[in-house]
Amino acid sequence: MSSSPIESLSLPPTGFYPSFNALFNAAQAYAASAGYAFTTERSTKNRQGRVKKTLSYKKGGHDFKPKVKDINRIRQRSTFKADYPFLVYAKERLTGQWELCHSQTTTTKEYNHPLSNPQAFAEHRRRELNARGVSTIIITHYINGIPASRTASVLRSQLEGSILIYRDIYNVISKYNREARGAASPAKALIRDLEVEEAAKKINGVSTT
Repeated sequence: MSSSPIESLSLPPTGFYPSFNALFNAAQAYAASAGYAFTTERSTKNRQGRVKKTLSYKKGGHDFKPKVKDINRIRQRSTFKADYPFLVYAKERLTGQWELCHSQTTTTKEYNHPLSNPQAFAEHRRRELNARGVSTIIITHYINGIPASRTASVLRSQLEGSILIYRDIYNVISKYNREARGAASPAKALIRDLEVEEAAKKINGVSTT
């Protein structure tokens, strides 16, 4: 029996999960199909030390609607915040499980932002990178000298429904290079390598002059 389709911009179902990561991944997967994304906004602890985390809605756009109407406003800022009239919480329970629950903040139930494609959210693209082993493919291609444009074509052909963009490929490559340099900048990494090489020559009795 096929599952019923997810309603656009609807809330994820309440329920219990074995860990916060399991809860957040389930909520994020639901949000991807419903047209938005979640971010973790803040967390608090009660007297018993149990944690409550707030999951904030994120819309796929930069529109900024200031509360103060000022036609002479100089700064035209942008935001991903949705200011949605519901709050979604992740609460740690005595059993060690985590509960996903809702709290309505206003009397309205109207949505205040349009439906967005999952590709508009870096959160959903990161989920694909981690869940489908895409990072390994990107790094393998990079090591073998395959350009990012070719890697993108391969991913689109091999992974049906892929939402990755060029920026994601470059970010994976940049992270790999940073880790290879020991988190040092390119200049510092070069200096460090030269110093190591010079020290090795001195140990081996090779003149550096």
